[in-house]
Amino acid sequence: MREIIFPGQSVDRSASREGTYMEKGEVYSKVVGLYDSSTGSLISLEGAWKPREGEKVIGVVSEIGRKDTYRVNLSVNTEGVIISGRYERYRFRVGDVVEASVARVESGSSVVLERPKPLGFGVVMKIKPTKIPRVIGKGNTMVDQISNLTKCRISVGMNGIVWLSDGNLQLAMAALRKIEEEAHTSGLTERIKKMLSGE
Repeated sequence: MREIIFPGQSVDRSASREGTYMEKGEVYSKVVGLYDSSTGSLISLEGAWKPREGEKVIGVVSEIGRKDTYRVNLSVNTEGVIISGRYERYRFRVGDVVEASVARVESGSSVVLERPKPLGFGVVMKIKPTKIPRVIGKGNTMVDQISNLTKCRISVGMNGIVWLSDGNLQLAMAALRKIEEEAHTSGLTERIKKMLSGE
């Protein structure tokens, strides 16, 4: 059973460690989140993005350094770096939207990126990072549904940036906003399907 919980509220000992703390043998939530008592999963509904190794991210090239190194804006407080010499396949320009993976976290506000590729012409929108797992869905079910029913190409970054191109962009973006607003509710996948199908 899913329920919204608040900081300081007790949860089961099986709850995911991230977003919880233990005090006097009891486990409590540190966040406003969606808690599933059957699985012990706790999904934060608020908060800033914290980069993790291996995560896919989307950013905008902000600066070209020496020997074709690049600085990439990933969020308000986090900057990515593409190191020169590793990626001969692409050359980027300031303003290019790129998709990449987090290779390592240098500090809380700077990460080294790997496997970058340009996404080309499209629309960029920002979603609260805590809602991105709901945008993606289990096994990519939600994002695939949006892509299939709107004929859009969509790339989702765990840092809360979504890139879209082709197809019915307005409908796809409306669906993404609805997911962001209703991420904590049940039956959302079916509601999004009806919305996209015009039912």
